[in-house]
Amino acid sequence: MDRRSFLRHSLTASIAIGAGCVSSNSTDLPDNNSSSPENSTDRSNSDGGKKALEVVENELIHTGSGETAEVKVCAVVENVSPNALGQVVASATFIEDGALLSSWVVTANGMDPGQRWEFDIRSGGATGEDAQAVDDVQLDVEERVSVADYGSDRIEIVENELVRDENNIIVEGVAKNAGDERLEYATIVATFVDTDDVLVGRALTHTVRDVDPDQRFKFSIRYSARVRDPADIDDYQLTAHHRVEK
Repeated sequence: MDRRSFLRHSLTASIAIGAGCVSSNSTDLPDNNSSSPENSTDRSNSDGGKKALEVVENELIHTGSGETAEVKVCAVVENVSPNALGQVVASATFIEDGALLSSWVVTANGMDPGQRWEFDIRSGGATGEDAQAVDDVQLDVEERVSVADYGSDRIEIVENELVRDENNIIVEGVAKNAGDERLEYATIVATFVDTDDVLVGRALTHTVRDVDPDQRFKFSIRYSARVRDPADIDDYQLTAHHRVEK
């Protein structure tokens, strides 16, 4: 299966990203580094109430020492349902001596049945002694937006390719506003895939603003996760979001 067309050709609905939460460069999705508390839980699918996502690996890791100490959770999640999933969100709440600290989230777009997603989540609010004091983590995963309700019917991806430049992996391409209304913004989202068909890291974005009907725009999204070496990245998949100008 061509991973890069996983959602691009099948999605018809669109969702809006809050104004001011996106940038014109490749970066994380707006809620990828939220420090506000999250109450995410596994979302049950319609197949007998079974959970769609299962955490198969989960490890709390401390790195560095003194003022440079950091803490993160490394995890692997599997789609154990018989259905493809849309936007998948993982939320990590770091814990110190039973007290809940800040929560941080990452997202991935599109998981086939049986597919896995490997990622890490760093506690951006805890460094130095605060990071060293973290002794536990609560990890929650859910399908936040279904395949049927995710994506854009206004943005057409015209060209796309995976470019290897020394140690960099970049998805480059051209998309256009395929609708008849001017777009306040158009966002291309890339999720990278390794040689074992595992989703890697977090979904990354490239956003442009003020796109006229039938106007084309270029996008470039660089792989920046460190859970897998760039040499292990073999493919990618693309989705898109938009907001119609009012």
